[in-house]
This record gives sequence, C-alpha cells and structure tokens, in this order.
Amino acid sequence: FRVDVPPGARALTVANAGGSGDADLTHRRGAFPTATRSDGSSVLAGNQERCTVAAPAPGVWYVGVTAYSPLAGVTVSADWVLPPRRRLGRGSGS
Repeated sequence: FRVDVPPGARALTVANAGGSGDADLTHRRGAFPTATRSDGSSVLAGNQERCTVAAPAPGVWYVGVTAYSPLAGVTVSADWVLPPRRRLGRGSGS
C-alpha cells in the first residue's frame, strides 16, 4: 500500500500484527518494493513485526507484504511521527 509521508516527519514505522501465518514487511520510497530492491524489511517469524525509518524523506513510500505461509486476519499499518508544534508567543503593541 501507499503512504504519503509529510515533510518534517521524525520517523516512519511500518508494522503488522495479529492473525495467523508468517508475513514479512518491506518498504521503499518512490516505488513498490521488490524481492531485490527495498529500503528496509522485517524478517522475523510470525506476524508481530516492525520496521522503523528514522527521519524519512518526505513523499510517497510503498509497503509490501510477503506471505511465507497462508495469512488470515493480519493487520498492516504505517504511522509517522511529526515534531511537536511550537507555541507562538503573544505580542503586544502600543
């Protein structure tokens, strides 16, 4: 699936959870990940996996799921972290 990461994101995390089977994750900026081209992947057994990209480049990222055994009920998510907003001070004029 496609994820639009905004400018200034501190991290991008792709994860899967739940269900049954064995699903590995891959991610890639600008193009769908393939078996030979990705920016990162998870290769643990089962469906509790996570990949985190620190300071991801803004733009379109793609997430792929590879099933190493039949899957059922697996949830895949992608989240990014933005820096906290700065509170603007109040000005006064005379």
